[in-house]
Amino acid sequence: VLDEVLKGLPAPQKVALETALLIDGGNDRAPDPHAVSMAALTALELLAKKRPVVVAVDDAQWLDSPSRMTLQFVARRLTARMALLMTERTEGHGEPTTQLEGERLTLRPLSAGALQQFIHERIGVALPRPTLLRLHEASGGYPLYALEIARALRARSSDLGATDPLPVPGNLRQLVARRLAAISPETRSELLGVASSARPAPALLSPEALQEAIAAEVIGVEGARVRFTHPLFASVLWVEASPAERRAVHRKLADLVGDEEEAARHLALAATGPDEIIAARLERAAARARGRGAPTAAAELMERARELTPEAHRVDRLRRAVDAAEFLVAARSPGAEQLLEAVLPATTGNLRARALQLLAVGRGLNDNRAAPPLLEEALEHVEDPMLELRIRLQLSDPILRGTSDRSIVHAERAVELAERGGDAGLMAAAAGTRAALQGKPIEDLERAARIEELSRGGVQARLLLAWLHLARGSDAGRVLLNSLLDESLAAGLRAHNTVISMLAYAEARAGNPRRAKLLANEFLLYSVPEQNKTGESGGLGIRAYAEACLGELSDARRDADASMRIADAAGFAGRSIQTRGVLGFVDLSAGDIDHAAEHFRAAVARLVAADPGAWPPLAHTRLAIPTLLADAVEAFADLGHLEETRPLINWLERDPTNPWHSALAAHCRGLTAAARGEQERAQADFREAAERLEPLSLPLDHGRALLALGAAQRRARRKSDARRSLERALEVFEGIEAPLWAATAQRELAMIGGRPGSEAGLTASERRVADLVASGRTNKEVAAALFISAKTVEGHLANVYTKLGVRSRSELARKIASEGVRTP
Repeated sequence: VLDEVLKGLPAPQKVALETALLIDGGNDRAPDPHAVSMAALTALELLAKKRPVVVAVDDAQWLDSPSRMTLQFVARRLTARMALLMTERTEGHGEPTTQLEGERLTLRPLSAGALQQFIHERIGVALPRPTLLRLHEASGGYPLYALEIARALRARSSDLGATDPLPVPGNLRQLVARRLAAISPETRSELLGVASSARPAPALLSPEALQEAIAAEVIGVEGARVRFTHPLFASVLWVEASPAERRAVHRKLADLVGDEEEAARHLALAATGPDEIIAARLERAAARARGRGAPTAAAELMERARELTPEAHRVDRLRRAVDAAEFLVAARSPGAEQLLEAVLPATTGNLRARALQLLAVGRGLNDNRAAPPLLEEALEHVEDPMLELRIRLQLSDPILRGTSDRSIVHAERAVELAERGGDAGLMAAAAGTRAALQGKPIEDLERAARIEELSRGGVQARLLLAWLHLARGSDAGRVLLNSLLDESLAAGLRAHNTVISMLAYAEARAGNPRRAKLLANEFLLYSVPEQNKTGESGGLGIRAYAEACLGELSDARRDADASMRIADAAGFAGRSIQTRGVLGFVDLSAGDIDHAAEHFRAAVARLVAADPGAWPPLAHTRLAIPTLLADAVEAFADLGHLEETRPLINWLERDPTNPWHSALAAHCRGLTAAARGEQERAQADFREAAERLEPLSLPLDHGRALLALGAAQRRARRKSDARRSLERALEVFEGIEAPLWAATAQRELAMIGGRPGSEAGLTASERRVADLVASGRTNKEVAAALFISAKTVEGHLANVYTKLGVRSRSELARKIASEGVRTP
């Protein structure tokens, strides 16, 4: 099959797949994970053209990160002739490690999560997740075996290490040992090699030993693999072997296994002390693991190489420590910061610059103020132009760092270095960063983004382009971010987190608060375990905004308050401002104008203090600032504090080329005009705002402009116009699940009095649903056409049936056709 698909792959995908599968040994560059994922998808598509394809994955919990990323990428794009069948041992609350849509079947015996609960209730022990997974595997989900092993773990004086065997208790050990005692000592010795091998093959056993072990039902052979009939056999064999016997087995396995990484691991386990030859071999194995896209395995191998490096090779020992830290950062695994802090005092030159850069990544997750000084210090020691380029790109990132004269200097220097280096992806990132900081036309960023996409050189330029689109209210930013969701997994921790957080915000603004909430939860799943405090603050803040849109005010207040406290402590000024704006929006949605105004005043005061006179203020919060200002104007105008609104409206009017800002400025002018009693002026401004917002993908803003217009028209006794505006606003709010704003629109409609314009008494939403259903569309098709849920369609259709006195879709069609029920 492999030969068949390799012939049909495009050249870049073929090279990437051959490198990842270790077929092509001549490619020194690590494969682009996105290219590997695309190659896997293309390979399946080629096979599916000839016959249906089922991808079967067993024990998915053991997939490494690159394999899981590829699987998720492919699974989202399966066609009708492709299917995925996956088995996985779950833990915690039964959630799979690989998040995929599809039908799930839960198999018993007990899951790892059920075992954890069972053990905790019986003996009060809460096991760490890695230990729990090992226990779950060793016990086969059998609770009594698991309980005895857990009791032995509780009795240990130290924590179980990653490579330590599970302590099989005496009573269970005796049961298993009795079975093993029936086997000859020679066979038991050879079975120790099977227990010590990651991929045991029949060749590890002599024919006599293989036959005897199978007859005793201790092992079984499945294809080219040997498996113990129960994991406890392997555990007991290992526990009863002496250290010398184990080392001897590992030395033997190092010569027998064909995989370089596994051979290096066996040599390390066989070592009795520092050994430069073994350390060098481990380093080569780590480079190989990183080259195939497995940074976790690379970090483990490199850390072991550092430990086995003799003191006489001090420089190598330091370099290997920094390499291990770099792999840990790439793998999103803990431990990098502690490792770097331990070796930093002894480093100099380029190695010190690398250590400082990596340390900035770790500390910046907890305190946004900590990273820039470390990166600036790294520039004082850097010798490698490419490392300098990457450091300067970090210092000049407008999304994270904002805009300043210093960041522009860094961006200019980054462009010079990128042009000298000749890497198209880095040139695109540097050029895009400079264009964004200098306020160049969007065409400059689009050119950089095209170069970056063609070169497969990261996602920075396209991130900046998406950011600029969103800042102008264009849905092109959301579309671009969706396309980057998979690719950004390969671009590193910061890039992927930025894509998820920006996309969550974009989905909330585009009227998809439930998807925004899901993305925010995913962002938190990445951030919280990594102790990423700025990420945690961002995820909570975005989730709070989505919850406020959905009317879940108590949850929104809780999350926004938590986000604000974390941001204040971490020195993330932009997030501190934004979350105060979210708290204000929550109170505004609830009609608590006084408290809303307090939050907005605090946010505006911080905004002005942090970046006086600058536009856009705090560039890395640019997406949230216009909304915050418009919400603040609404609260201040409602309280009659018009003197507070003028500076904010001026802010929105400073960029007349921005359609979103111009629309919000018109809305704000309408709010102040209405507060002054200038109803004709207010209606004109609200109408302008609604017209400007309609083509933008900002339905909540559009609905609020229509709501304000309808309220102004009602006060001016223009009932017919007011009803039309308010019904349109209600339709928008219902379509995006904004129940509090929909309720406000309904209250305004109720104050108009009289009968609706339709003889049947249908609302605008009901009339549109009725029209589409009568034309023959299904509920799903109606939902897609109106950008609402199928459940909402069902509710509207039930109301239509009741009001028109019909009981079927055919009756509805005849009623509309014969009686001329008015529909839009």
